[in-house]
Amino acid sequence: MDLTKVTRGIAPMTSNQPTRWDIVKLYGVDHSPWVQGIRLALSYYGVPCRTTSLPVNWRWWFSQGVTFPVLQPDGQAPIVDSFAMYRALEIQGFSLGLDGVLDTDLLEAQSAMESMFSNYALGRSGPGKRWAFIRGWSNMRERPMHFGGSVARAFLAHYFFCLIGLGRTIRGQKGRYVYDLDKFERDIVRWDRLLQNQEWVTGRAIGALDFALMGHMQCMMTGLTDELIPILRRQSALMEWVGRMCAALPDYEPMYARRLIEDTWHQTTGGGLDRGVFWLTWFGCIAAWPVTLPFLLYCFVRRAYNPAHSGAVSRRLRRGPPPL
Repeated sequence: MDLTKVTRGIAPMTSNQPTRWDIVKLYGVDHSPWVQGIRLALSYYGVPCRTTSLPVNWRWWFSQGVTFPVLQPDGQAPIVDSFAMYRALEIQGFSLGLDGVLDTDLLEAQSAMESMFSNYALGRSGPGKRWAFIRGWSNMRERPMHFGGSVARAFLAHYFFCLIGLGRTIRGQKGRYVYDLDKFERDIVRWDRLLQNQEWVTGRAIGALDFALMGHMQCMMTGLTDELIPILRRQSALMEWVGRMCAALPDYEPMYARRLIEDTWHQTTGGGLDRGVFWLTWFGCIAAWPVTLPFLLYCFVRRAYNPAHSGAVSRRLRRGPPPL
């Protein structure tokens, strides 16, 4: 895929425009690149956002599974898929550089990010990292703090721990590298080459693809895939872009990507009571495993039917357009 295709027809950035959204609720967690991407965009344009591990509603969770992000503006229908959310932000009056970009080209860029994620995500857990993975989930924060979100996040930690374990097993049985650092470097070099010719991923101004790619930088730098740091630091254009992104969002929290450019940066964790609720629920899920396991299996099944789950775009592109 030629990544330069998605920079055609970029409209000048429009900033400081009023938004019709008074506040939005964002379902997801800090370690998700897709959640981080849209959170970065909302923060950049000054749209107030509540981020929580609680789903839009329980009916949604049972029908759609635990796939996120899901964005729900006050009084409006939920929006799924982070790229659909970027489109929705443009409708609100903010230019994210998507005007004139073909949907097929945008899908190819999204697919490239999915492919990269499907590789490095499997490195977030596994031998030597399993306990660190759970601790990472315990240190995430609801914004604002909400004990119900801490309870939901504890279940989600079990869900994604099992999902990553399943992914590692399937890839290993196919005789492929479970966590291929060489492939990751090939993937990230393509973005570095793009940035050698332009200041922003989206083109002439910061936009949707910048927020989306920065979401992946955020996910990589949460402390579970630090072996990627030397690879990322070898990409000079990419590193300069990370610096520009951090400068464009000086008050954003948590800016995990600062670890790439500031060795002394430390993340802020949730409060002791928040973590206490998380761990109580996490161990409770183990104690109630005869109930937890069927619910996990149900969520795995629902995930397959959710068109916004990670890898869905890549799968649609491989299958090609539907017959006329």
